[in-house]
Amino acid sequence: ARDMADQIDLERLTLAELQTLNEARFRKEVFIPLLDRLRAHDIQDLQGNNEFGIDVYFSWYDAFHVRRHFGVQLKVGDITAKKESAPENVVDICRQLKMAFGRTILLGDGSKAEARIDGFYVATTGDITENARQFIRQHGQEYAYIQFLTGANVLEVIEKRTSSSRVDPRELEILSMDPLGFASGALLENG
Repeated sequence: ARDMADQIDLERLTLAELQTLNEARFRKEVFIPLLDRLRAHDIQDLQGNNEFGIDVYFSWYDAFHVRRHFGVQLKVGDITAKKESAPENVVDICRQLKMAFGRTILLGDGSKAEARIDGFYVATTGDITENARQFIRQHGQEYAYIQFLTGANVLEVIEKRTSSSRVDPRELEILSMDPLGFASGALLENG
């Protein structure tokens, strides 16, 4: 059992500390608690033998109260690619992306209903180069919603979305469509 002193304090987490985490700690102690604080629904840790491209699943209700389903593939470190070729980790993300959109998720609400994801996030503790983003988008172009979260983006979400201050009403529109606030490429500034 992990000592309480070892637990990650999200509000005090720095980029340098985030980048030292292994994937399990990133998933269990940062990303899943962040989704919980963001009031995501049906958060499921799927990492392991049954992940089929999705480490973490969650759902969100859009502006019309339609439930949207998201898969997250988590990585540690930088995700890079050259213009015409990609290292194995980027090729692996492309395979995971296709598996994720092709599978069904058993909803955790007791209904035994299943759903397919509407969107996919690639999240890492490091950075994601533009070439890697383009390579992944090109290999997943049949999927409408693919977003990327770097370690800096994750910390920005923690700062903007988990503070005790009131959420700016302008952010609610983005939140209803994009739970982590990156559809427009950047978070809205408060005020």
